[in-house]
Amino acid sequence: MQQTTSNKQLNPCEINPALRLFFALTFSEEERAAIEDLRSNLKKQYSGLPLKWISPENLHLTLYFCGEVTKPQLEEIIPILSNATFPKIFKFTARIATIFPNTNHPVALVLEPEICPQLLAIHKILRTSIDNILDNPDPRPYRPHITLAKIPRREKFDLQKLKTQEETISINIIAKKVTLLCSNYVQHQNHYHKIASWLLLD
Repeated sequence: MQQTTSNKQLNPCEINPALRLFFALTFSEEERAAIEDLRSNLKKQYSGLPLKWISPENLHLTLYFCGEVTKPQLEEIIPILSNATFPKIFKFTARIATIFPNTNHPVALVLEPEICPQLLAIHKILRTSIDNILDNPDPRPYRPHITLAKIPRREKFDLQKLKTQEETISINIIAKKVTLLCSNYVQHQNHYHKIASWLLLD
């Protein structure tokens, strides 16, 4: 059984009848600083392109996207996951800066981790635990990534620059908890609010 923490602070998500929710890993200050160093280099490379860079406080690795969730559905989800058996605390390394989902349909500039069985295991636990609760569960295959910037449509990229980055990136991340976040779009920007979190065991 996981230890659960909740966010008691009022936030804009609480007034909406349906919440846009996702599960994620969030980062320590040190990890966020390492990602910011990488982004500084990428910003120089792509200074001529109108990328929409993600705010540093919003950086995360998505574990499972829920989409629209009603309050009654949320009340079902939290107790179920409080009894889930997640992996213990683990480390992984992010190494590849690339286009997501692919160069034919570029949506985001992302940082991808090495193959990590624990990330895949957490995603599977979340999917099998709550898919039957959601109205429209996400059918897409899971591909772990950290979104660095959103790509406007029809922009062209020099992929060779990203391949150069692949050879030098090595950002170590320690996964300590699974966090359920609510996304609230205000004034053309996403704001994330914590709903609950489940600590991974030592």
